[in-house]
Amino acid sequence: MIQTWVEANQTLPAQLLSKGYRLILATKDTWYLDHGFWGTTKYHSWRVAYDNKLLQNPGVLGGEAAMWAELVDQNSLDVKVWPRAAAVAERLWSDPTTSSLSAEARLQQLRKRLILRGITPDAISPEYCTQNEEACY
Repeated sequence: MIQTWVEANQTLPAQLLSKGYRLILATKDTWYLDHGFWGTTKYHSWRVAYDNKLLQNPGVLGGEAAMWAELVDQNSLDVKVWPRAAAVAERLWSDPTTSSLSAEARLQQLRKRLILRGITPDAISPEYCTQNEEACY
């Protein structure tokens, strides 16, 4: 069993699967939640994390969202992790055939529940988009 930490467009996972390895995917450019907070990496939203499709192969055992801790403390963890980790979780749990557009209402509800529990998640979308969905897509 191998855990891969490569970008979504890399062929390494397919090569490893063809050799009979079983994989856990930690897609570097979509499921690394600290990207965009250090160096030259690019920040990605929950939509990018959600829309990252799993390889359809019985050798793919699952995946992982990664949040490295160099630039995280008790004041920044929640906003950096949520809702992107929830988007990854839904992808891994049910591997939906739909896009992130269909998940937004669910993640808005999750965000409200997290806030009620004292967690400080990042915004899902601008409030304007919640009120005017057709104007934002």
